[in-house]
Amino acid sequence: MRTFAQFWFNQNRNASDNRLNKKYMFRTHTCGELRISDVNKQVTLSGWVQRSRKMGGMTFIDLRDRYGITQLVFNEEINAELCERANKLGREFVIQVTGTVNERFSKNANIPTGDIEIIVSMSPVGMTLKSSFPN
Repeated sequence: MRTFAQFWFNQNRNASDNRLNKKYMFRTHTCGELRISDVNKQVTLSGWVQRSRKMGGMTFIDLRDRYGITQLVFNEEINAELCERANKLGREFVIQVTGTVNERFSKNANIPTGDIEIIVSMSPVGMTLKSSFPN
């Protein structure tokens, strides 16, 4: 016997609406699919923190999912509170962010998304994680 979820997914399997596709449940794009042609698009990404770097008033985070890596930029001048929360993120934290695709100043030819970065404007779910587990 099939569950309702299996029935619903089978009925909508061929739908062109990305929201019906499991790959896009918590994001508009994957971390490996954005390119220079996507500059100025508003996107939502979800994934794991691969690496974090702090440079002056900016924090750079490499966000990864099973499809690739995308660089996120948190600018203290744009949103100081969001940048402060980003500074507290550690490796393997799971986050969801929304921002605008921007052309990178220093491109990285080693990854397919090396021509772009995401200027983060908000984090609706992700960066509210607790630093310790409940007892």
